[in-house]
Parts: sequence; C-alpha cells; structure tokens
Amino acid sequence: MSKIIQKSLQSVMKDDVLNRPNYDGFVVIGAGLPRTGTTSIRSALATLLNGSCYHMMCVAEGTRVEEDFWLKALNREIKSDEEWRKFFEGRGYRAGVDFPVSFFYRDMLRAFPKAKVILTVRNPETWYKSVRETIYEGNKKTKDFAVRLFMQIAGKTNLVEVIDRTAWEPAEGATKGVLVAIDEGLESSIDFFQQWNNSVRKTVPKERLLEFDPKQGWSPLCEFLGVPVPDIPFPRLNDTKDMNRKLAGLSALAYSVVYGLPILLLMVLLYFFYF
Repeated sequence: MSKIIQKSLQSVMKDDVLNRPNYDGFVVIGAGLPRTGTTSIRSALATLLNGSCYHMMCVAEGTRVEEDFWLKALNREIKSDEEWRKFFEGRGYRAGVDFPVSFFYRDMLRAFPKAKVILTVRNPETWYKSVRETIYEGNKKTKDFAVRLFMQIAGKTNLVEVIDRTAWEPAEGATKGVLVAIDEGLESSIDFFQQWNNSVRKTVPKERLLEFDPKQGWSPLCEFLGVPVPDIPFPRLNDTKDMNRKLAGLSALAYSVVYGLPILLLMVLLYFFYF
C-alpha cells in the first residue's frame, strides 16, 4: 500500500523540467530567493549547459537521497566540500537554483570555487504577493491533518521537514526565515528581500556574480556564461499555476487516502456482513 501511495505522490509532484545528467562539472549557483523566476531560469540553464539543473522540485519528486542530504545540511553535519561535490557533480548536475540550493549558497561557494553565481531578482512587492499566494499558502496546507498523515503514510516526513525548515529557519547570514518575513507582512518581506540580495552582493565576488531578471531574456545570461544565444524563445514558465495545481493534487490525494479508503473499507465490510 505504501508503495502505491508513493507512486501516486510522485505522479502528482511530477517534475516537468527534463533532467539530463552531464558530468562536465557544476558551474552555476543560484543565490536568488524562491519565486524570483527560478523555474524559468532552471529551464534556461538546462538548455545552455546541456545538463540538469537542481531545484526544489528535485527534492519534492526525489527519493530519500535528496531528503537525507538536505537534512544533513540543515543539521550542519556535512563535514567536507567533497560531500557537496559528490551530491551535485557526482550525479550529473551542472547548476542549481531555488531553495534549498540558494539557502546554502555560501556553503556552495566554498565547495565550488570556480562556479558563477546568479542572483535572480524581481519587484519586491510582486515577490511578496507571489510567495504569499504559493509557498506560504502551500505550507499552511501541509499543516492539515489529512496531508500530514498522508505524508507520514507515504514515508515523506523527512521531505516535509526539509521544506518546513528551509521555509521558516534563517539561512546563514539571514536574520529570519523567508516565511517568517512573509507572515509579518509586506514591509517586513520587502526588508527581508532587500537584505538577502544585499548580503549576496557583499558575499559573492563581483566578477562571479550576475544579477538577473528573467524578463531580460537570453542575452545577459549567455554573455555571463560565455555561451551562444539559443535560437529558441527564453522559457517563461508559469510556475505559480503549476505549483497551485500540484498543491491541489496533493490535497485531493491526501483526503482520498486518509478519509476515502476507510469509508470504502467500511462499506465493503458492511456489504459482506449484511449480504
């Protein structure tokens, strides 16, 4: 039963960006906060670097390997840069964006001293609205009894912990967690957003850093990476719509398993008892 539930969960959380391992090295660290166009730039980097780009969706759709590694990182139990390199380069990743990668961008700077860094940016008020309507509301749904029980049945309690902790705990150099700021309102969120970006600017050497708004398209990104501009449109993925679809699917699946199966079982028992 547990394996069937896990398969159903993987189907709901299916990652739409093609993963294609490439062992030429990990060369780009995304330091931008979630909801700054990370899904679009992930797809763009996968094209430009001809390889996989890590993202929170890799954690959500992945196995215990993902969950265990990030819990280890959150508990400050990664003892060497080699562990970071093995996790990414050893599995064919060329880049990484979004949390949990950007949550640990300082550690990754040390582990990948030649990697370039991309700070994805957007209007801070728009960012606040986007995070509140997706990650914040989605996190509230994971507190629902049915969803929590379902994730436990599916063996995904570690996944929930990774998502919760990267959302609510402060990353190195930050004063608070991203959802703490969102919970406090617009003013606190804008302040958090600006502090995060300023911290990245101070931490990353200028020659290794690109501030990038996905609205700019291919040109600045390709120039920064030293690669030709592709003859295809820059990916502009509606990850808000996709995230909400997946969250709705997760809730529906959780309620079906937690409440629907017991009712079905009871009906079957009553049928055999009375007929």
